[in-house]
Amino acid sequence: MPIKDKVRCNLTFLNGTPVFVLPQIGKEGTRIFGATLMEHDGLWLFPAYYPYIEDVLNDFSIVLPNLEFSEKAAAHIESLKDAPSRLENRQLPDDMFITKPFDHQREGTKYMLELFRCALFFDCGLGKTKIVIDALRQLNAKALVLSPVVGIRNWCREIEMHSGGQMTAVPLLGESERAREARLSADRQIRKLRKQLKENPENISIVQDIADLKTKTTQKAAKLADIEDAQSADALIVSYDTAKLYQEAIFTKFDYSVVVADESHYLRGARSQRTKAAIALASKASRRVLLSGTPTLGNPLHLFGQLNFLAPYIPAVNYYTFQKHYLIRGTKRHNRRMVFGYKNLDMLNEKVQRIALRRTKEACLDLPARTIIDVDFEITAEQKKFYNDLVKCACIDLGDGKLYEADHAAVVLQKLMQIVSGFLIVPPEQICDGCKHVQRCVDDSVKPYTHDCLVHEGPAPKKIARMKKNGKLTAFAELLESILVEDRNKVIVWCYFREELNIVEEHLASNDIKYVRVDGSNSRHVQKLADQFNTDPEVRVYLAQVGTGVAITLNAAAYTIYYGLTYKLDEYLQSVDRNYRIGQTVPVFVYRLVDKHSVLAFVVKALEMKEDLAETLTKRIDCLLCALNVQCLAEKVEPFSKGCLYQSKMKRVITRPGAL
Repeated sequence: MPIKDKVRCNLTFLNGTPVFVLPQIGKEGTRIFGATLMEHDGLWLFPAYYPYIEDVLNDFSIVLPNLEFSEKAAAHIESLKDAPSRLENRQLPDDMFITKPFDHQREGTKYMLELFRCALFFDCGLGKTKIVIDALRQLNAKALVLSPVVGIRNWCREIEMHSGGQMTAVPLLGESERAREARLSADRQIRKLRKQLKENPENISIVQDIADLKTKTTQKAAKLADIEDAQSADALIVSYDTAKLYQEAIFTKFDYSVVVADESHYLRGARSQRTKAAIALASKASRRVLLSGTPTLGNPLHLFGQLNFLAPYIPAVNYYTFQKHYLIRGTKRHNRRMVFGYKNLDMLNEKVQRIALRRTKEACLDLPARTIIDVDFEITAEQKKFYNDLVKCACIDLGDGKLYEADHAAVVLQKLMQIVSGFLIVPPEQICDGCKHVQRCVDDSVKPYTHDCLVHEGPAPKKIARMKKNGKLTAFAELLESILVEDRNKVIVWCYFREELNIVEEHLASNDIKYVRVDGSNSRHVQKLADQFNTDPEVRVYLAQVGTGVAITLNAAAYTIYYGLTYKLDEYLQSVDRNYRIGQTVPVFVYRLVDKHSVLAFVVKALEMKEDLAETLTKRIDCLLCALNVQCLAEKVEPFSKGCLYQSKMKRVITRPGAL
């Protein structure tokens, strides 16, 4: 029932965000969009900014028909009546930009200036960083930028360039490998001391030792970065994992009003500590921005954390209810957890479109043609034997008298991909069988090959079996040789497994081909290595793990080869665009080494299906421009319904490898 008593609505600014404030109105407040109850003060808060002010005012008219607005609130409502037209028609003068923008960058800057919460889902290489910098200059606001570690130095460089030196940025770098090892070593010692303390709780010296170790690790961590230095800066650039480590210090010591989640698909794990830390840091900022070219990664659940980062009332439900709305699960007892498809994507698309601007390279840039070619190769008889053994009985005999088993579907997939690439990472030995400490380990929940293991402390030694002949390497060598015949040609080579990097690196070294290599051990220096590849004519190959292919430009290369193909959509879409972005002037060729009979064919199909689903969730559906428009009109097919190119139910691709 609507509340018939007169209620007065005031307007205030919470951390710079306009909000409506109402006195305690009981449980009826939950019926109004974006309701937040401040129990201590007995007040209800509601968003008072475009576009969500429309929902709030509509709910006010239903729940509170006798609502009276204060003079300030009424003036604010009046000022936002032309917000849609202002967003569409606002012109940004040329003299507000230090560096000349493209049309899509003007549009993105305008979008960020007009909306307190927004997402710029622009394809990789469209210059999203410049958009944010231009908007920050106009807002005259301090910003916290959350970024992958490989993008931190690029942000600092872009801020210097696009602000003409008017803005300053402080990078908050994470732990060095040495500091991390010291911290982990201290943590291990603390765990052991705590176990000793359980057995001897009255030993004061153990308590003191634990306190000393904690102080030592805290002091080491404090030396990694000094957040106080960022007080006078315009932007603090932090990696997602470092933000998690320094969350409290950043929140309290750096006074920011804008928070930016660069490559926001890093927040796809809605319940991860990384996402929780980012959402907590975002709660301080009045303006919040998502930047990503691959926001969904083929799964609608990946949007939950990102939308929650903007505001909890945008997804409007908790994570479990969100799953029920958009997932199609099995009905039988044994497969209720399995996801067979997706539903209600039209509803989710509508949520996204209200705050998201989606732009593609094809629509924004006059880039040269890009051709993607699948290069088929034949695996050797040895590879085929191991492959078929694993498919048929989930175990492999490497000829050393032992059978190596794979007891999980995901493990089988990984092993099949390894075999096709010419090697196999052998699982560690079962050291618990017959171990005299096994009962103690069971009681204390100690796992083998951990720091508390009494037989082998630390990670298990990795054993890698190489195939004598490698069909994929042979095909790669022939392809690379044909490309490098011309002295000006450069090549990006992406690998998934580190052993694939080793295989390719050995081939490059044996053929005197100069290269740079990027993997997890040196990814913090990726920008320096990318610059070397782009500028040094003698460096012909950029060899890297596909997961490091973010936030860099490699336009010096017109050729890309996937020696190892990832099945993760974000890694694939990010990496494939490293040399297809603003500034590329020559046609680009992408080669994927794929045995069309192996599991790699399923990987390609799954990537393509996920990409289609990502477009369904983020692309504005314009029926007038759709190629099927006439057919749909004749058959009365509604947008997102059955028969629509972007139908609301899409099935997953399930990989079922067969024998070769």
